Amino acid sequence: MGELEESFTRDVEAYYGRTGETEIKTLDQIRNELLQIEKLTGVKPAIIYTFFFDKDIDDEELNKLEKRINSSEEQALVRPDSETSNLQWEFFPQGEATEYSTIKRFLPEERHDDDKLVLLLVTARHKPVVKRVEGATRKEVLSKARVFKTDVVTTAKLELERAQTFYNWLITPIEDDLGNKKVDNLVFVMERELLNLPLAALHDGTEYLIEKNYSVGLMPSMSMTDTRYVDIKNAPMLAMGTGRFEGFSDLNNLLTIPLQIAGIREIWNPTEVTPLEDEKFTIKNLDQALVEQQNLGIVHLTTHGKFEAKATNSYIQFWQDERLTLEAMGNRKFEVPPVELLVLAACETALGSKNPDVNFAGAELGFAGLANQAKVKSVLASLVSDVNEVGTLGLMIRFYRELKTAPTKAEALRRAQLAMLKGEVVIEDGKLKGSGLDNDIQLPKTLAEVFDKKELSYPAYWSWFTIVGNPW
Repeated sequence: MGELEESFTRDVEAYYGRTGETEIKTLDQIRNELLQIEKLTGVKPAIIYTFFFDKDIDDEELNKLEKRINSSEEQALVRPDSETSNLQWEFFPQGEATEYSTIKRFLPEERHDDDKLVLLLVTARHKPVVKRVEGATRKEVLSKARVFKTDVVTTAKLELERAQTFYNWLITPIEDDLGNKKVDNLVFVMERELLNLPLAALHDGTEYLIEKNYSVGLMPSMSMTDTRYVDIKNAPMLAMGTGRFEGFSDLNNLLTIPLQIAGIREIWNPTEVTPLEDEKFTIKNLDQALVEQQNLGIVHLTTHGKFEAKATNSYIQFWQDERLTLEAMGNRKFEVPPVELLVLAACETALGSKNPDVNFAGAELGFAGLANQAKVKSVLASLVSDVNEVGTLGLMIRFYRELKTAPTKAEALRRAQLAMLKGEVVIEDGKLKGSGLDNDIQLPKTLAEVFDKKELSYPAYWSWFTIVGNPW
């Protein structure tokens, strides 16, 4: 288990130029943390490690490993002190984690086309489950992933066959286990090439994954994630951004940014939201706000951004020509105390190029590790660079409405996505309806003419946004 955690962790650290800084969590620690989340939120989470075993490991060896892990008796849970407010749990026997040292030799030292896809399911109260995915080689999975992502980006109606393929690979092998364990929150720790899959758009042939009452999130690893739970339903917020990018040939103006910030203030409570727009949207003002408002729970940035193969080339765009690189994110004071949620809400906060066939190498790792690098607990952002601006407006405002009542951030996002999927958030007569505000939002004339009677229920409008880091 530790070998898997270390493998995922060190890959992300390397993207940000850090080596060996993160302490690797044991299986016992991970399950303790999952149990605390369950106790505090009522949500039952599961971590799903998605990775490839070495191509040279034969079926007999895999069968032995699966049998050894899956046939073990479940461990008892012992709570040391039922009266203590510190929800610490112990799992016995403590030596069980060493059993997973055998996994290390199954991991490939180099990537090969015929490496085998494997799922490892970890929950709070049960033994981990290992499942091979029959017929899913690295070459096949990555090839289908490119096509699937292209479908979701470029077509109005998703080709369900491709969405079903990934459902069959990532969910079906463990679906009975999820049901038996009553899991309702899926957190994926994935191979780098799969990190920008629109998981919410997976489909079983009848309904989407989010319709099955699963909220979804991504993590770089449990070791890199601060899993402590804090209720942010009334947390103070800093809302910053700009839609004006004159002079940048590669950045489109965003006409909905003032509407987004105004809508969020109305939903959240104007007295709890500090707005800084256009010329006030500077790195200096961000730093000042983080120092002066140390009770900030949410930082909402509405602007463009790019994730590239190197952290030094990846950035968040501020006013005019000012850019905050991901490498420099770690120098901000997000962690005193930790900001619970950083929202990057614009149509180009994503993985670089709009071409899904481009290999970003480390870009996906940068995206996955952003919460850890910024020293925030969670990041909400888009996985692609051409998310519809009006769709983003509706999703963001609806997200904050749902966050007022949902038990977790991932569940709030699921509810907002469902509202769009079910046609509750629509554009009619030049107005955005169903966002969660008391009144409809009148769109700027140029957008109203283009998007009038626009259907926002397709996955292209809602499935690309995901919670990265702590989804709770």
